[in-house]
This record gives sequence, C-alpha cells and structure tokens, in this order.
Amino acid sequence: MAQRARERREQAIAEGKEPEPLPNPFKITLNGGDINPEKGVAMEFEMPLSSVDQTALKLTTGDSTNIQEFPVSMVRDSVDVRKWRLEAPWLPAMRYRLLILPGALRDVAGNQNDSITRTFQVPEIDRVGTINIEVVGKTPESEYVVQLTDEGGIRVIDEKRHVKTGTISFGYLSPGKVRVKVIEDVSGNGEWNTGNLVNRSQPERVELWALKEEEPTITVRAGWIEDVKIDMAELFAPITTQSLWQRLEREDAARLEKLMEEVTRRREERARQERQGQRQSAGSMMQGATGLSLPGL
Repeated sequence: MAQRARERREQAIAEGKEPEPLPNPFKITLNGGDINPEKGVAMEFEMPLSSVDQTALKLTTGDSTNIQEFPVSMVRDSVDVRKWRLEAPWLPAMRYRLLILPGALRDVAGNQNDSITRTFQVPEIDRVGTINIEVVGKTPESEYVVQLTDEGGIRVIDEKRHVKTGTISFGYLSPGKVRVKVIEDVSGNGEWNTGNLVNRSQPERVELWALKEEEPTITVRAGWIEDVKIDMAELFAPITTQSLWQRLEREDAARLEKLMEEVTRRREERARQERQGQRQSAGSMMQGATGLSLPGL
C-alpha cells in the first residue's frame, strides 16, 4: 500500500499536480468506548516506542463551557514492550476525551504520531460486577498468574500477575459467565513459560479452576460481588495416572453434555419450525376456503 502511494505521488509530480501526502507509517491500536478503570486503557504499537512526551497527553471531561482536565500518564507493560496503558483517576459514570498532540509519541524507527483523539466511558457501578478471589499459595513465596477468561476458557478478559497468598479483585466485569485460569509461575516472570529442551525444563502448568465439576464457570451479575477461594496446593496437586484418567473422563462427560444440549436445542427448533409451518398451512387453507363461492349463490 505504501509503495502504491509513493508511485501515485511520483506520477502526480511528473504531471505537475499537487501530490497526495504519504500515509503516516506510525501505527497505534487504541480503542474508545467503555473501559475498566482498574485496568486503564490498553494501547498497542506496531513498533516499540523510543520516547513519550507525557505533557502532550490531555484528558478532559465536560463540554465547551465547562472543561475539567485530569492528570493522565502512559505506563509500559512489564512483559510486552509494544504495549502500554493509560492511567488516570477514572471516576464511575464519567465520559472522558483524550487528545494526544502530534509528535508526542515516537517509535524506534523515528516515526511520530499525528493528532489522536478518543472518547471513553466508565460504566456505572450497578451495571457491572466484581469477583474477589482468596488465593492460598503452596508456599508464601509461590507466584501465580490468575486470568479471567470467557466461558470457553480461551479469550482472556483480565489477568493479575505475580499473585501470592492473599486476596485479588477483578472489578468492572460485564455480566455473564467467566472461568478462572491459573498459571503456576515458577519462574516468577509474570507469564507462561513453554519450557526448554536444552535445560530440560518443563512447561509451566496451567489449570482451569472450578468450584464444582458441574459448575466450571462463575456467573457475573450486575451490582453483585462474588467471593471465591482457590487452594493452589489442591489445584496443582501432582498428576497421577488415576487423576489423569478422571480428568479425561470429566472432560469427555462435559463434551457429551454440551453435545446433547445442542442436539436437544436443534430438535426443539426443528419442532418449532414444523409447528409454525403447519399453522401457516392451515391458515392458507382457511383463507382458500372462505374465498370459494357455492354454485347458484
């Protein structure tokens, strides 16, 4: 795309026309809308940043007649150098406007940002839920990464790193079902390690927690606080042949249950459609009958 833009620009110059400006190669992912004030606003760049002018970040609320400015700063992620977050004294039910002035951000290639504006909304407390997790570590020094995922245990909604024995809180959660995924962070680096064949180190264990086998998810309710407790010694108990077979049996049973639910749902939907078709057919026959006229009348 950049090559075509340069070619069009060169062609315009050759024809004596005003060339179109080249697109800015500086790339940023920064979404507006509802935010979780406990997490801040996520920012991701195509290339790592080399400099940030914090004074060129402007966060305001209000309209043109009553503008209030709030302090705001960018903080780099401790794991991924391309990721940052915006931190500010966010307040519930408030709407904010962010302005990043041109040239405030520079990446390692020397590219700078154009003017960037976004609007954010902090949800009202009674529209979201909270989950408090009491963590009991194997030892006081043991560390974990605790993640909240979607119902399928795949998409990460939020996470806490370097978790030790104590209580952690996930707030401003949208109503719905979530799961808890835990990484036994043996290395203490705040992320999952895949292991190393040269050093003969195993991948760090990852487990999905469930209060009960038949209740693998936690239901987030608007305006509610859910309290759970996770014993890491129990969650990361040594894997034996018997426990592995039991786990496989539970997973097979869960898959079978979901399959049966889907089969039942499809049967009910098919039956509903057939009943609807029969009613429509009967209605058409009645209309046809009322439109007939008897001979001699």
